[in-house]
Amino acid sequence: MTLSGLRVRATVTNAGMLTGSQLSLRVEGMTLAMMNRLSVVMAMTNVSNQTNTRFSGALVEVQAGDAGGTLSTIFLGDIAEAFVDFSGAPSVAFQVLAYDTLPLKVTTAIPTSYGTPTPAATIFSELAAKAGLTFANHGVSQTINSFYEAGDLMKQIDKLARSIHAVYRVDTVTKTLHAWGRSSDGTQEKTTVKLSKSTGLVGYAAYNQNGINVTSFFNPALQYMIPFQLVSEYLPEGWTNNQMGQSIPQMPSSGLWKPTLITHDLASELPNGPWFTQITAIRADVPQAKAY
Repeated sequence: MTLSGLRVRATVTNAGMLTGSQLSLRVEGMTLAMMNRLSVVMAMTNVSNQTNTRFSGALVEVQAGDAGGTLSTIFLGDIAEAFVDFSGAPSVAFQVLAYDTLPLKVTTAIPTSYGTPTPAATIFSELAAKAGLTFANHGVSQTINSFYEAGDLMKQIDKLARSIHAVYRVDTVTKTLHAWGRSSDGTQEKTTVKLSKSTGLVGYAAYNQNGINVTSFFNPALQYMIPFQLVSEYLPEGWTNNQMGQSIPQMPSSGLWKPTLITHDLASELPNGPWFTQITAIRADVPQAKAY
């Protein structure tokens, strides 16, 4: 089935960790018969359904880009629910909610057990292999005295990460489990994104308790925990040039920010519709601003 020329609104949010990436997709212009055919009810456990047997396994992939340019895949995941929304009639729409790590959360896995001291990276590698992923290590160097966890694979991965204060992300597009250790200061990854007025920065960075909020025109290169350089005349001084005696060093002009939340808000065939990437980021070199 191929559809084109329809009005679409897609919001993709990636917060990493157990939450992962979520898609809210709204499509207008489909036939009622087609929307009914593709409808999916939320899979939930009950007395007679202890293992989410209603899980549909239906995939949705979202690609985006400028007209005539290369499309980038910004979401690949499983549909949790999909239904016809009549609330805006006569503009009836097909509404989809999807998650990238849903299969890893609804399927019980073999328990993982280590009774002797083992590098955390070794355990991450085993869990990644069980999930059909490769493991990318970004500064994970701790050793675990012992480890045991049962349940689904995301639960096992999450317990391991939290036990060593690591941050992680499952990338279903590249089939990779990324984990960042406490020693990760942004230098392990090569940043290729310099965000400024000339490269898509919208307005100015806004302060938040852990760092900054930034908006840019849609940029798929901005990803969870991948450092970027922000070039702006105005930045929250409390985080970049603190003069109140707090233990926050002055940020160099080449300083890096690491996104802890990425949201792509996109629309097609909608006059004045959104085409933005919103970022919540922390300083890569300030311990108080770590993401764990």
